Amino acid sequence: MTPSLCFYVHWLQSYNEKTIVFKTCLKVVGARARSLPFNTATLALNTQEEKEEEEEEEKEEEEEEEKEEEEEEEKEEEEEEEKEDEEDTIVWRYSKGCRVVRGLIFSQIYTNQMENSSIF
Repeated sequence: MTPSLCFYVHWLQSYNEKTIVFKTCLKVVGARARSLPFNTATLALNTQEEKEEEEEEEKEEEEEEEKEEEEEEEKEEEEEEEKEDEEDTIVWRYSKGCRVVRGLIFSQIYTNQMENSSIF
């Protein structure tokens, strides 16, 4: 390498470590010197970027799954609350509207049990 190229490479190292490989490969004379390091550098950077992108995608997918699970849990809780509310209203209607009938039914059951259980 020429002295100016060495200075250029050193300056690039201090500036940005990623661009150093590309700039040196473009400046160095010779097909092998240019193609081999360039290809290995691009492969290394590409794999690193792909890993970072995959990690980001995995994080996003996990966040989406957590949000979906939370939404499902909230829906289930709301459905359970609605069912409980419906049951409460049914019991309330039954107790308010059919109090006399309920008393008759319980008294009939009680008298039937007394008649069947006790033999004098």
